[in-house]
Parts: sequence; C-alpha cells; structure tokens
Amino acid sequence: MLMEITRKKSEPSVFPAFLKASSSSDDHQDHHHHHQIMNGGSSAVDEESTNVHRQTLMEENQNLRREKVELQTQIAQFKDLQIKLLDCIAQHTGTSDHKETRLC
Repeated sequence: MLMEITRKKSEPSVFPAFLKASSSSDDHQDHHHHHQIMNGGSSAVDEESTNVHRQTLMEENQNLRREKVELQTQIAQFKDLQIKLLDCIAQHTGTSDHKETRLC
C-alpha cells in the first residue's frame, strides 16, 4: 500500500501548467492583497506581475478561441462526410438488386 501512495505522489498532475500557475498565483494575490491593505498601497512590481498574468491569460484565451474555430470547422467537415457516406450507402443498398451499381 505504501508503494501505491508513493506512486500516486509521483504521477504527473492532470491539470495544465497554466492552471497550476493560476491557482498558486491566486493564492499569492490573495496574500498580497491582504498585505497591501495592511500597508496601505501597492508596488510597481506587483502591478507588473498582475499585468503579466493578465496578458498570459489573454493570450491563452485567444489561443483557445482559435482552436475552437478550427475544431468547429473540422466537425462541420466530418458531418458533411458522414452525410455523403450515408447517401452512398443508401444508393448502394437501393441498387443492390441491379447488376450495375453507381460508384459514389
């Protein structure tokens, strides 16, 4: 049982790296926000870090939108192929009694 526990600890996480960074960054931001309230201000380094994080998220969002469009295009193409294939099968089964069959 100890080997299972050890093995489980060494398995890679199923979460993408950007989500890990985001969650640890959120914890850091919560801690930092509390620190800012206690000190009454923010620093340029923290604002830069927030801007970098925001820029990273914006880029990831843009990449995901692009990928979504590509996948939707592929789905539409596969649906068209499915319809053509089903039409071809229907023609073949409809003309199976005849000697001449039409190729799709």
